[in-house]
Amino acid sequence: MAYHVELKRGMRVARAFNLDRDALRRNVLEPWTTGRTFTLGEREWEPASSALRILEGPVLSTAELGVGQGWSNAERAGTDVTRALVLEASAAARADRAVAVLAESPAAEAAAVAQLDALGLRRAPWGPLRAAILTRNEPAEGLPHGVLIVFAERPSTGGEEAGWWLDVGLALGAFGPLVVVALPPDRATPAAIRDAGAVTLDPARPEPLRDRLARAGFAA
Repeated sequence: MAYHVELKRGMRVARAFNLDRDALRRNVLEPWTTGRTFTLGEREWEPASSALRILEGPVLSTAELGVGQGWSNAERAGTDVTRALVLEASAAARADRAVAVLAESPAAEAAAVAQLDALGLRRAPWGPLRAAILTRNEPAEGLPHGVLIVFAERPSTGGEEAGWWLDVGLALGAFGPLVVVALPPDRATPAAIRDAGAVTLDPARPEPLRDRLARAGFAA
């Protein structure tokens, strides 16, 4: 048996045929369930704005794929398994996913770590993830799949400020919806991250952070 994939966005369509389970997981399901842009059919696809369909069926021969009949033949002989496979991959991604803490100060990092530990969420260091982004490599197995950006009570100053905002930009650009931003109770949201949204990091009220992390795929 093989898997056949169709991606659609507006009038654009890409299809791939005769994938085995490992290729399907690596090339389609993992990026799809973690919200990462990926390439199929020489085009980039964003899960949030695309439609995915996966069929399971017999391996299609060269003749069956010819003259644009590949997808029709796949539909005729295959079964739609999109929902089951996406749910399975999503569950696996949640189980493996860790949260990297990118904090503006040691005190902010300690507060975030305490809340993550209380929620029972796995943690991972920011440094290896930062290195993977800067070298334009896909995060290697074992690296975190999301980032918690934690602001301090007071803004950083001097040279520290430039480095801090560079890392914030790296995290937001690389992981988009898998980034959660947290602010201490008395700090206003900086204009530069207003579009990303932010929750309050308050030990007395952990629910907003817990719920926001859950929406990003980090189940407590």
